[in-house]
Amino acid sequence: SFFFSHSASRIPHSEQIDTMQTRVAYFGLVGGASGDMLLSALLEAGFKRGSLHRLISHLGIGEVRISVSKAGAGHIKASKIKFSTKKDINLSFEQIRNLLIRAKISNVVREKALGTYNCLMRAEETVHGHSHRDFKFQHLGEIDAIIEITSFWQALEELGILECFCSYFPLSNTSPATMQLLKGRRVRFVDWGYE
Repeated sequence: SFFFSHSASRIPHSEQIDTMQTRVAYFGLVGGASGDMLLSALLEAGFKRGSLHRLISHLGIGEVRISVSKAGAGHIKASKIKFSTKKDINLSFEQIRNLLIRAKISNVVREKALGTYNCLMRAEETVHGHSHRDFKFQHLGEIDAIIEITSFWQALEELGILECFCSYFPLSNTSPATMQLLKGRRVRFVDWGYE
């Protein structure tokens, strides 16, 4: 689930201007937080499909098909986004960095996406000892994951969201790198049989 709101900025009340607000997002991680789930939530919050198409063309990754369908459980309904490409490609950490550096995207989105991949790489280095630049992530180097990570930051920028909050993380069959990323965060272990 996803909640989207405006709140008063963190400027002392005496200095606040009536028009100053901070837009925040809250993610209720009922079933986890995959890239397609987060992006689907942001599309429902107002991120435009046209912006997503432009981002993909600016990444320079070739032809990508986007399909958005409705999904749900019980009374809860949501969008589900899926990307498909002609070829399955899994880029190395260095190839992803080069792609993001060359991409025609805003500097803020570029820095956030690069920061995400740097954080993921540090977690892999810590738990598995990978330190070479041609290291390949299991899934996060695939085109759909690169789009999801980059478009998440693009959506936050376009929607004017300055802060994100989330519920605790539900964890099941969790990888060592994920555990490293979640160190110091609130988690809840569940028996779902999938990561």
